[in-house]
This record gives sequence, C-alpha cells and structure tokens, in this order.
Amino acid sequence: HKARPIRRDSIYNGANDGGSGTVALLEIAEQFAKGGLKPKRSILFVWHTSAELNPPLAGSTFFTGHPTVPLDSIVAEFDVDMIGRGEVKDEVGVTKDEEPRHGNADFVEVLGSRRLSTELGALVEHANVEAKGGLHIDYSGETQGDPDGLYCRNDLSSYARYGIPSAFFTTGYYADFLQVTDEPQYIQYQHMARIVQLVSATTLKVA
Repeated sequence: HKARPIRRDSIYNGANDGGSGTVALLEIAEQFAKGGLKPKRSILFVWHTSAELNPPLAGSTFFTGHPTVPLDSIVAEFDVDMIGRGEVKDEVGVTKDEEPRHGNADFVEVLGSRRLSTELGALVEHANVEAKGGLHIDYSGETQGDPDGLYCRNDLSSYARYGIPSAFFTTGYYADFLQVTDEPQYIQYQHMARIVQLVSATTLKVA
C-alpha cells in the first residue's frame, strides 16, 4: 500500500470483492461473442446480487426460483468472485485446526466442483492443464468441515439444492476484504487473467 497509496475517501469500491468477478464475466462473455467459438450448448451469464441481505443469497435464490430457462436444462453453474488477490501475504482462509492458509503466485481455490459431479471436477482439472496457466488448484474449501463454510454461504448453493453441479473460483480472503482499501491498484491483474482463462476454458468444455 505504500507503493500504491489508498485514496483518502470513505467509499467501499469493492475492487476485488464483487468487482473482479463482475469484470471477469464480462471478459468471458466478450471472448465467446467475438472469438468465433460455437459451443453446442447455450451459455447464460447471470450477475447475482444481494448475497448478504436477509435472507442471504437473495439474488441467486430468486433466479433459481424464477429461472429464465428451465432448471433441468442447466447442466452446470460457475461462480467467479474475489479472484484478484491471493498473494503470499494474503490470509486466504483457515484450516480445520484454525491455522491460517496463505496464497501464492499460482493460487486459485475451487469449491464444490466434486460435490455433485466428479465429472465436473475432472473437467476443471483438464481445462487447467489445457489453458497452460500454471495454476495450482486448492481444494481446501471442498471438505464438509471447511471452517469458513464458504460452500453453503456462496451463490452456488442455490443451484446445488436443485442438483445442479456447481463450482466457485476464488483467491479467497485478503487484508482489504470489506475495507475501504479494496481498490483497483491492489488487484494482481496477471494472476486474475490466468484464472479468467481457466474459467473460460472450463466453460467451453462443459458447453
């Protein structure tokens, strides 16, 4: 932060928490629209809101309760958020023993990809190899005993309750989480771009 000072205001810009996932979906949508790729299945892009209202996950709950396409036509769902950090200094989560977990230069966490479908988990792994991004997929949050409980607190659980296999791509928590210092100058853009490539490649495989 000393090298890239914060702006002296009280605005919660949410560059990573919300912003990174939002622009990632825009980039992937543009890639499919302009890249000439013609997958066999349609791809639906949905920006869920109101995850932290009462009741929680209001946006994704509303969509799955009032879908724009039949739910049984949705074969998989991906969530992408907080993918712009994950540095070594970032405490991305904790272990079952409540020891801190830290990111690294190749870090990405994937939640839920094997909960309802081992095939989806395999597709994520294959896409990671083919995308040649060199990412190391962390599955610490896959376990039922994940102390952070991210699987049940994430929008993918709104789809999973209907039996739709889902995966959440993230770089986890970080020092500026829910702070006014969550600003774009602290995003690790090259790292983020590699994760976007992984999500795009996985989407293409599923479609």
